Amino acid sequence: MVGDHGERRASAPFPERAVPEGIEPPRPQCALSALRSPLVAALAAYWEERRRGRAFPARADIDPLDIPSMLPDLVLLDVLPPPGSYRVRLFGTRLASANSADLTGRLLEDCGLGGGYAGFRDQLDGVRDAGAPAFFESGFLWRRQRYRGFKMGVFPLGPGPGQVDILLGGVEMLPP
Repeated sequence: MVGDHGERRASAPFPERAVPEGIEPPRPQCALSALRSPLVAALAAYWEERRRGRAFPARADIDPLDIPSMLPDLVLLDVLPPPGSYRVRLFGTRLASANSADLTGRLLEDCGLGGGYAGFRDQLDGVRDAGAPAFFESGFLWRRQRYRGFKMGVFPLGPGPGQVDILLGGVEMLPP
């Protein structure tokens, strides 16, 4: 392969910065067992333990020191008014690497999800409104293939029933 200035470069199996053009609309929700994701299953067990009989745990019940191996694959989304708007509070390092950008602090609608944004937001709205986890898969629309998609579990957090203020997501990236 020849570079812009005539130098020879070895071609790599993946481009250094494979940038997604967006996500496909998420497939319909599925049961946790059908998702077959060890990461999401482990996060679901942790969330269930922290729930302690309540509808869902509060953010204060989630301690990152309890789940250090999961941190690179986690996302925290603040639920903003009006409903249906979300801000990325935390974007794990493995996710940032896969996306070629750290999305922490950005509004979800500004994160380049493309045509799949509305379906993804609908999934998040469902978790917020029901106060119950959801599990689904989606694919990426890449300019260059680096990952074929992801499996995700989204879990509500908040001070009490009907008061979801944060969504916790575990994301397993699927290689090509």
